[in-house]
Amino acid sequence: MGEEARSPEDLRSMTRQCELAVARLKDSGAQALSFLKLLDEVEALMGRLERRGVDLRSEKTRMKTVEGLLRSKATILLKEMRAVGGLAQARQEVSPDESRWWWYLDRAVAEQRCRTMRRRLIIGAVVVALLVAVRVAFFAFLAPSPGERERYEHLTRAVQLREDGDLTGALVEYEAARALAPDEPEIHLWLWVLHEEEGRENEAAAAFATAKELLENEVKFLVQRGTIYGQMDNVEATLADANAARALDPESAWAHFVLGGVYEAQSKIPEAVEEFERAAELANQAGDSALFVQDRMRAAMLLQRAPVLPQPTEEGGG
Repeated sequence: MGEEARSPEDLRSMTRQCELAVARLKDSGAQALSFLKLLDEVEALMGRLERRGVDLRSEKTRMKTVEGLLRSKATILLKEMRAVGGLAQARQEVSPDESRWWWYLDRAVAEQRCRTMRRRLIIGAVVVALLVAVRVAFFAFLAPSPGERERYEHLTRAVQLREDGDLTGALVEYEAARALAPDEPEIHLWLWVLHEEEGRENEAAAAFATAKELLENEVKFLVQRGTIYGQMDNVEATLADANAARALDPESAWAHFVLGGVYEAQSKIPEAVEEFERAAELANQAGDSALFVQDRMRAAMLLQRAPVLPQPTEEGGG
């Protein structure tokens, strides 16, 4: 049968094949390539049938569902395409235009990973910078005891395991750190988050209650929890906690600092600069020189990226 002679019944059959293929994408191996080529055929046939005046509303709705499922399974597709040399190689052989987006899902996945990593780096910089400063001061000037050193080592390993995606391993390290420092609220907050991720609701509730009790100041609780949300790439939750903390205490330098980090992650550069400058002003007033320096550095870096913004004024300048 020629391509032009294909009927709406053929399209419905091909649509059904697409539905089955996307549902069975995992472990499909080389069949994933056949699926992508079938999508090409479906798109071409739809165009021809539409030009003949055929009503394709039902088929289009079904294919939208298929496309949505394929987007959500993009990483699975990339894995299966390795059986035929990878999506990039197949794309080179097919030479599709960019409207056939399924041939470019590797690029979409890479871009999403870059955005995710950027958000983690930006928001996580709050805690990373603080931990580095505290660690240097701790070991250089305070002569920590063996137990304190051991606690820091557990926390360092926990951070690395989290970054590697090993939440179970990180949980073990935080449990070990809690045994050495049962009154450290941040440890309990991380236990709460990780227990929730592991589906341990009772343990999560207990850790949350303990953290809440140890952090009697609601603003400090919101700032610390929001920062942890940020490290878990939950930008929306970080924004909610930062805004709540700022509403409770507009003079909280840390609330403005975390909020600035969220705006930076969202590429809202003017808003981020404004928050970092406000945080610097408040940190300076409170005598928090470490936070003041971080705020000014973050604002300066953003202004370099957006030189059209007004430059910050010097503290106490005339």
